[in-house]
Amino acid sequence: MTPEAAWQQLQGIWVHRVGDRSIAGSSWVESWHWFTPDSRWLWVNLLAGGIIPGIQRNEWITEITDVAIQGEEILLTLGRKSDPQAQPGGVMTVRFRSADRLIIEDGPALMRVTDLALWPDGE
Repeated sequence: MTPEAAWQQLQGIWVHRVGDRSIAGSSWVESWHWFTPDSRWLWVNLLAGGIIPGIQRNEWITEITDVAIQGEEILLTLGRKSDPQAQPGGVMTVRFRSADRLIIEDGPALMRVTDLALWPDGE
């Protein structure tokens, strides 16, 4: 796979969920990742339940400055970040488990989301 083909396949929204937000009063967390055509990575974490009032939302935007392939791994070089205290740079490793499953670093499997309307805007 070429770096360009890998980036094309990576583009879109990926999510990992723990808990069920449709059950009133339950604890849940969602981690949303959106790789955009303009080489950005948007990462939104939503957390609710327990002693947390309402929904806690954290969001980061990071530029992707380079894409490389190393065996089955996709290496993304990270550029400028929206967090003013975060330093640019570093490499993030991404692997496809299947066409609709993605692993970032050694984290949990993310599922591809095909409906852009599901992106958590203004939760």
